[in-house]
Amino acid sequence: MRILIILLSFSFAACGQQPKKYVMKPEAKILADSAYKFVVPKQGDTVNFQSAINLLKQATEIDSNYILGFRNLLSYQQVMKDYKGALETAKRMYELRPQNPEFSSSLGIMYELNADTISSKQYFQKSLDIYSKLLDTLSDQNTILQIKSAKALNLLFLNRYQEGQEILNQIIKSSNDPIEKEGLKIYLNKSGREIIMMILTGEENQSVSPSQQ
Repeated sequence: MRILIILLSFSFAACGQQPKKYVMKPEAKILADSAYKFVVPKQGDTVNFQSAINLLKQATEIDSNYILGFRNLLSYQQVMKDYKGALETAKRMYELRPQNPEFSSSLGIMYELNADTISSKQYFQKSLDIYSKLLDTLSDQNTILQIKSAKALNLLFLNRYQEGQEILNQIIKSSNDPIEKEGLKIYLNKSGREIIMMILTGEENQSVSPSQQ
């Protein structure tokens, strides 16, 4: 999902959250590798998100710090429209990295999809606050543009339409990257709710291989 790609596009280091070296438990890795094969099957095989979900649930039970596993689990649960399950996954991600605005935004989106707009706004606001603070500390222009994009989306999620759209237009005008421009144009003239509903189409789903940690 392009929206989540934008929210995921900067590193833990940019958020001041560079974790210690993480080593996945071997049993969890075996299950995660098996899960990935169900969503990127060999020629002739069929995609089976439910089987991938079942395996990732087992993997994250064995290794409760397996962020990438939770991230993929969240994506697959959305594809299967298991929004209650996805909410619980997003909560766990947030518990692991409460100061990472990506996870605050993801949790806000899941609350929104479960019709809890009071809670969703709380986490969108937290993400917005963190993004705003980050912009005061960064100098790399590419990272600044990425975080401005995420900030704009959270403003839209908070129904601050004019502010969010103004930032998106500024980024599109200033960017020299044609791919980035086209990627952001899909959010122009759309409300936060419309953007969240775009997630439900599954057209922007992206899986991450367990080996890409």
